[in-house]
Order: sequence, then C-alpha cells, then structure tokens
Amino acid sequence: MNLLAALIYILVGLLNCFVGLRLFRIVLVVVGFLIGFVIGASLTADLGQVTALVIGIVGGLVGALLGYLLYPIGIVIAGAALGVGIAALIGQAFSADDTTLLALVLIGGVLGAVIGLALSKPIIMISTAILGAQSIMTGVLLIFGIGEVAAQTVFSYSAISLIGTVILAILGFVYQYRDQASLK
Repeated sequence: MNLLAALIYILVGLLNCFVGLRLFRIVLVVVGFLIGFVIGASLTADLGQVTALVIGIVGGLVGALLGYLLYPIGIVIAGAALGVGIAALIGQAFSADDTTLLALVLIGGVLGAVIGLALSKPIIMISTAILGAQSIMTGVLLIFGIGEVAAQTVFSYSAISLIGTVILAILGFVYQYRDQASLK
C-alpha cells in the first residue's frame, strides 16, 4: 500500500512541480467538479442511485464552472499554500516547537496570500514547484521506508527532505519559467 501511495505522491508531485502553471486552471476545474459532485450526490443519496448520480453530475458541472470563474481565489490559495509550505520547512529545519511552528505557518499563509494577489504567475509557478517537490519527496521517503503516509511526512525528515525539496523546487520553477517564457 505504501508503494502505491508513494507512486501517486511522486506522479502528482512531478506534474505539479514541472507543469503546475499550465495545469493550474485545469486542476481548479477538476477539483471544483469533484467537490460539486460529492456535495450533489451526498445531498441526494436517499433519493436513489440514479438520482444521486444525475444530481452529482449537475453539482459537479456547477463546481467546475465555479472553479473556472474563481481562478483569482485559486491564486490566493496557491500563495497561501506557498507561504505555509515555506514556513513549515523553515520551522521543521530549525526544530521549532508546535506553537512556534503554528505561528510561522499562519504568518506564512497570510503573507503568501497577499503576495499571491500581487504576483500571480510567479506565485503559481513557485507554489506548484515547491508543493510538487514536497509531494515527490514524500513519495521517495515512502519508497525507501522512511515515514508514513501523512501530510507531515516530508517535514519529519528535515535534512533529507529540505535538500531534496529545495533542489526539486528550483528545477521545477526553472522549467516552468522557461516553459512559460516560450509561450510568449
């Protein structure tokens, strides 16, 4: 089971790290569809399977449309995620206690969201590169039997994950930057 989880972490991480900007709007639409589908199907589950499926699909389409239209909110979330990710890496690298780590993560999230509004494309590229790198490192750690499947796995092994995450994030950002520049 850990191998399957590791491979999923690595695949999703590679996509996010190296083509996150290109996939950002698509990901928002897919996530919007999934959320809308789950909400629609869950609310009508008592009305039968076919009804729940139809309402789930309608809810999914509404969610997909919202995901497309609410792209600016996605940028704020990406900036916040970037701030949280960087703050957590820094806190773990310096073995911060839980209270300090929480404060760092909250401050990082707010700062990242504000910066995300001002610098949307660079923030999307940086955040997807870092979050993708963290996902790749989580998968790698799982393959080598270091860590469990958990949101904090990559932060639990600070020396290995910090170095790997930084290298992968830089490579991912550079690739996305060059890819984005070639589209102009």
